[in-house]
Amino acid sequence: MRRHRPPAEPPRYDAPVLQRRLGRTGLMVSELCLGTAGFGAQPWAETSDPVLDAFVECGGAFIDTADVYGPRVGAAEEAVGAWMRQRGNRPALVVATKGGSPAGPRPDRGLSRRHLLAAVEDSLTRLGTDWIDLYQTHWPDPGTPDEETLSALDQMVRQGKVRYVGCSNVPAWRLAHALGVSARSQLVSYASVQPHYSLLARSGYERELADAAVELGVAVLPYRPLARGILTGRFQGGGIPEARWRNGPHGYDVDPGRAAALVAELGKIASRDRRTIAQAALAWLLAQPGVTAPVIGASTPEQVVELAGAAGYRLSAEHLEHLDEASEWRSPPAVA
Repeated sequence: MRRHRPPAEPPRYDAPVLQRRLGRTGLMVSELCLGTAGFGAQPWAETSDPVLDAFVECGGAFIDTADVYGPRVGAAEEAVGAWMRQRGNRPALVVATKGGSPAGPRPDRGLSRRHLLAAVEDSLTRLGTDWIDLYQTHWPDPGTPDEETLSALDQMVRQGKVRYVGCSNVPAWRLAHALGVSARSQLVSYASVQPHYSLLARSGYERELADAAVELGVAVLPYRPLARGILTGRFQGGGIPEARWRNGPHGYDVDPGRAAALVAELGKIASRDRRTIAQAALAWLLAQPGVTAPVIGASTPEQVVELAGAAGYRLSAEHLEHLDEASEWRSPPAVA
């Protein structure tokens, strides 16, 4: 019989807990959010539990998951749910999940009322909780009117199953339209948006969505803030693997050569501040208007402790300017 070793004591972290308000709501969340896209592998006591324990030890309280995360549908939610039951810490956490992706044998998908009302029940069961703090639509659904989607989300809130709602991967016009529908029809409105955003991926968010989110008071929760490890400096000197650079729709605004130069600049700044490259990259994000909590990923307690060091780290105006220039995506103005 295989015997499970007790989880190792996570590294201690004595910095104060830092929180930010989620958009225009009254909800306070930790300055970093722990993503769980890599969770779900068994045994949880040796894989995800130590990471979650370390995050809480570091003062984190905001956890993001989705019904399709993990090696199979629901695996990441089950891992988080089992950990919360064992620790008895559900009331101290802000738990976010997402619905809208194909997650079972149902004949529909997307953001229809039928799909979402069934998906939230499945997520509640897997998480082992009576409520979800932030329920997010995972992808836009061109085939379903916003009125139908928001009506379903509003029903979840009225039933007490969901506290707040958010969206992910939406363009600026769709976010604005949905907020308009909510106002006209007196339905719950999106409190947050999750875009793909980092020093290497700026244009997709900054071109339109950034101004819309700030003006409309919607919290921004950037995912892949370290560009799949590129902005940690782990590939310095050895080149960036093709698999890290080419990744479906999540493209970058610069080529690998400019990315290497950007990482080098991050390294100089981090060295002066006695920080790590990853912490400097996260600090840049935390300084951007509208950004509430980058969604970080980690597979070990040690990684959690390093990334948690970005909470409260504030870059100087000079350093922010240098990083803006090194990662600039806009075309230069035409010469007359």
